[in-house]
Amino acid sequence: MLIFIIPSALGGLAGPTIQGIMAGQVPAREQGELQGGLTSLVSVTTIIGPVMMTSLFYYFTNHGASIYFPGAPFLAASMLTIAALFIVLKDLSD
Repeated sequence: MLIFIIPSALGGLAGPTIQGIMAGQVPAREQGELQGGLTSLVSVTTIIGPVMMTSLFYYFTNHGASIYFPGAPFLAASMLTIAALFIVLKDLSD
């Protein structure tokens, strides 16, 4: 268990770093709008994420499941991450 603490702790550094980079890309008069939008996005994902992933886990691990796949939430998370990556890459190419 202790081996997972260090990567998890380092993952917490990514949010503020990304926010700092984004804050450097907008004018000073739009900082509040940016920070409010980011906080709203984090709040929505904090509500939707656990409900969605536990529902996926239940669906693929209950006794009546046609396919037993306890890794379904991880697969869904990786697919969402790849979709976000494609959106970012498309935006960077424009």
